[in-house]
Amino acid sequence: MTTVSYNVMAPIMIRLSTEPHTVQAMIRLLKKDLAPIDSNTHNQLQIDYQNHLAKALTGQQTPDKWFQVWRLVY
Repeated sequence: MTTVSYNVMAPIMIRLSTEPHTVQAMIRLLKKDLAPIDSNTHNQLQIDYQNHLAKALTGQQTPDKWFQVWRLVY
């Protein structure tokens, strides 16, 4: 079992001093601080997809290999 770094937990614990100190509250605050925003995820996927399509233009990979990776990105 691993633990959460003090640098990550310290601000959470400070905020919990003004709110109910429950595991659920702690997880909500951690998620709010650490989880990627949906728009960031969407933008990163678009960038990855465009980069992968650009590789097809250069012919750096065999079609089979390119398709396998494309399926992971898509």
